[in-house]
Amino acid sequence: MSGHSSSRECGRFSGHTDQQPEIQARKRYDLVRCTVVGHVHYGLLIETEDGERGFVDSSYITDGIGEPWPAVGQQLRCVVLGYARRGNRIRVAATPSYVDALAAAEDGAAAAKAWRRPAQDA
Repeated sequence: MSGHSSSRECGRFSGHTDQQPEIQARKRYDLVRCTVVGHVHYGLLIETEDGERGFVDSSYITDGIGEPWPAVGQQLRCVVLGYARRGNRIRVAATPSYVDALAAAEDGAAAAKAWRRPAQDA
């Protein structure tokens, strides 16, 4: 992948104020940069580059079983999965192989459908 950001990586918000930005909903399979702000029993709490709060479910954090979770403060490239029904929090995937596959694809939906988690060594 080249060093420039794709249009799917750009944050989407309108206007600028000293208060919280007016955030527009991201689309499924958009790429977004997130910072880990906490660990909870079900996964990671994150904040997007433009201040949107959300989470990564535990099954979408790493490629391998038992791999350590990213530390609080670590920045991640993520893929938008949608929004939680309650609280309107953004849901993202941070699984490295999934993020890489979608970042390299022209059609995120097709890449998501074709993606398979890497096989685990026995």
